[in-house]
Amino acid sequence: MSENKLLSITIPTYSRAKYLEELLESIEANFVKNPELRELVNIYVFDNNSIDNTQEIVENSGLDVIYEKSSIDLDMDTNVNLAYETPQGEYVWLIGDDDFIGNNSIKRIIDTINNNSDLAVILLDFVFLNVDTNKLSENNFEIDIGNDNGNGFFLEAKENFLPISTLIFKKSEWNKHDLTKSKGNQWPHLSALINILSGDSKKSVILSGDLVTIRLGNQCWTENGQNLLTELNLLRIFEEFKKLKYSKNVYEYFFKQKFKDNKHNIRHKKSNDFKVNLRIGQIMAKYFYGFPRFWLRDLPMLLFGGRK
Repeated sequence: MSENKLLSITIPTYSRAKYLEELLESIEANFVKNPELRELVNIYVFDNNSIDNTQEIVENSGLDVIYEKSSIDLDMDTNVNLAYETPQGEYVWLIGDDDFIGNNSIKRIIDTINNNSDLAVILLDFVFLNVDTNKLSENNFEIDIGNDNGNGFFLEAKENFLPISTLIFKKSEWNKHDLTKSKGNQWPHLSALINILSGDSKKSVILSGDLVTIRLGNQCWTENGQNLLTELNLLRIFEEFKKLKYSKNVYEYFFKQKFKDNKHNIRHKKSNDFKVNLRIGQIMAKYFYGFPRFWLRDLPMLLFGGRK
């Protein structure tokens, strides 16, 4: 199982045995449908010192899993980097431990790799599953889309590349990225993505269909304004579009989209602590100082308006 494979599926986890079990079952369902895929795929679980029955779930999954458990709690960046750097596959697919995949997802990915030479990135279509309402969102793409440059990829993908479980990287491309530059921004996969696709003739494919299901509403980092701070980190990452000479259309699309999100985010994700909101306002001002609406509506709403 440790030899090189075409695809490595890698799962960082911490004390989410119930969700992890569902994810592993969805992977096994792919192998049951297409047994030949077992020879092309290896699976890693990186356990960040869980305190539940995660190890038992892995051992009873019926899958040949490479299981590594840390003896200490690792920060997110370190755990994610381990999940990308350790696997031996030519391509690496990191899946969040609370997400799960469609019954034909792995075959679609393997076929795509085999039919497209030298792909740098594969983006998978997905649906959101709201854990409170149990409702599913709609798919984001009607057809598969190939691109041979980063500008085309980002303009086609819109914001649908944000969830980490939707991205598959060629490992040799990931290894060229210096993760220390993005340490602490909580979006290390996006920093890598923007850097990888900035080069000439970097090929990518967007695959449509029910490939990944991503849960919404069970994140553990959304309290006391943390969700809003995390989303503001995207602005720092999007600055890379300018530095790496992406087209003006790409940079402006994502920058303006985040500004449009302000109204909703401030109302629903602001902190109850004035000092935290003041810090959020200072970050926003750095990027949105040229927008009158920020000073007249967004900032007063953040500092003095009620949370809904």
